Amino acid sequence: MHDDIRIRRLIENMMDYLEYPVTFAADGKEAIKKCIQAMESGGAFGAVILDLTIQGGWAERRQ
Repeated sequence: MHDDIRIRRLIENMMDYLEYPVTFAADGKEAIKKCIQAMESGGAFGAVILDLTIQGGWAERRQ
């Protein structure tokens, strides 16, 4: 989860290169929703990478 699209793209490229599947979220609400959906479908994430400094708060995404 990161609010900056440039960082998400960088991480996506790195994870693709390493052949790891990825799911992205732009803000905290979206990240929580995706985690709940994964658990409800019987899956889970092996790792979660979070941006801990979100400009404007945890649930506000930057354009």
